[in-house]
Amino acid sequence: MLLIMKNEFSPADIFIRSLQLWWVVVFFAIAGGGLGFYIHRLFPPIYSSRIVLTTSINFAHAGVLTDEKQDQAINAAGNVLLSSSVEEAVLKQAGENGIVMDGKTFEQERFSDRLGYELTFGVNSKDPNIAETLTNIWGENALTILNDDLLHSLKADAFSKTLNDLEECFQEVSVTAPSSATCQSLGITGIQQAINQTSTQLAQEITDSHAIIPSMSFALDNKASFPDSPTYRNRNLMVLSGLLIGFIAGILFTHIPLTNKVIRHK
Repeated sequence: MLLIMKNEFSPADIFIRSLQLWWVVVFFAIAGGGLGFYIHRLFPPIYSSRIVLTTSINFAHAGVLTDEKQDQAINAAGNVLLSSSVEEAVLKQAGENGIVMDGKTFEQERFSDRLGYELTFGVNSKDPNIAETLTNIWGENALTILNDDLLHSLKADAFSKTLNDLEECFQEVSVTAPSSATCQSLGITGIQQAINQTSTQLAQEITDSHAIIPSMSFALDNKASFPDSPTYRNRNLMVLSGLLIGFIAGILFTHIPLTNKVIRHK
């Protein structure tokens, strides 16, 4: 006697069988969702603290800026928040406050988002005190470095205007008699040296400004608040995944009698 397993796949049979045994499918789905919720509870609670940095642009100084230019300016500030210089300053001050953390861990636990002119950022941690402290440290250091970058941007703007004046002087001295005493006193050689020196200073200030424009300003709305309760990070996703897996498992379970047929051959 030979036993042969014959596998048949029929969507119609699966649908009908699932309807007939709907309570089995529902049971597996609920069990799967419950299992997803239980697995989520096994993970340690995560506390999240956040802070908001508001950026603004003085259009009286900046002139007309396209939406793209405005986005670039605000995104530049967001890049500074995540820069290595800010990270190093945060980790150094955190160590002074008794929080020992390496850069990789900080990058894993931090988060940031942008909504219009507001940059929201913060830290997730198993310890709510660490989450709050690190977020405030991050905010303070980010604001300090952004203002430093803004100062470099203002210096770059001043050097740019000086360079334009020097180039005009050079043209005056090269083509006609100088119209100003300043240009006349410098002479062609002096103007060329001043242009080279100013160009070098301008390039350095532009680099140090990290694309922050001189018409921007920054402010922290408030201190980061203490997270009283843990976040429900990924809980809904895990429960939903459990429901879907349980639902599929329930359908497969109801179909088992239909997929295994034994044909006997003598």
